[in-house]
Amino acid sequence: MGVPVRGSNNRQQNQTDGLEVWISKVRVKKNSFKRQRRKNLRVEAVLTSALVKAVTLLRRKQQQRYQRWQRMKTELFKADCNITAVGDRSMEWDEKTCEDLDSLHSFMCLVNEVKCPVQR
Repeated sequence: MGVPVRGSNNRQQNQTDGLEVWISKVRVKKNSFKRQRRKNLRVEAVLTSALVKAVTLLRRKQQQRYQRWQRMKTELFKADCNITAVGDRSMEWDEKTCEDLDSLHSFMCLVNEVKCPVQR
């Protein structure tokens, strides 16, 4: 369920992308109203209220997505641990192997986060 976007690839944006764009536009508008000589406090108050509600909604959606992803990862990991090897049906993965794979996955994620400047 997304909003169609005209662009190079006409991809569908998800709900949080659209919300992030809307929040940034409201922030710009709010800042432009703050800089005006003749302040309109009512407009600023409405923009502030809308901004706070949108940011709260965005955070909640991001947390829900993160929780769904964590649940899905654990379910997939449990399913992978219960799979038998394709070549040898008698060999099942034991819990130690799954723990080793999990620790290896965690390590690779940490290594992936390290950013080093490229020297040429």
